[in-house]
Amino acid sequence: MNWITTYSHHNGQIGVLLDVKVSNDISRNRVEFIEEFAQLCRDIAIHIAATNPTDVAALLNQPFVKNPDQKVIELLNEKSESLHDSIAISRFMRWDTGTSGDGNDPRHDPALAMQVKSA
Repeated sequence: MNWITTYSHHNGQIGVLLDVKVSNDISRNRVEFIEEFAQLCRDIAIHIAATNPTDVAALLNQPFVKNPDQKVIELLNEKSESLHDSIAISRFMRWDTGTSGDGNDPRHDPALAMQVKSA
């Protein structure tokens, strides 16, 4: 099952669309699971907004913005274990309305970003 999360930052100038894959249907889980999972997705979207990773592999190897002592992949592994589910980032899209048009640079074109940043 895939879970889509959105995040808007800096008065709507930076936007993130995040696709997270879980092995089970989370709608069948307890409320606490759904809330913890949703918070994880939001935290990762915040991280993407703050760091502008080039792709999923780069994202996973970055120090997590809310805890620089932990990489994003370590956070995902920790949450997978605590929630008893396999959690993985499928793809993401980040764009910044404050940047000038940069042609075919996928960091500034959401359509290209979705193609380039897929795992």
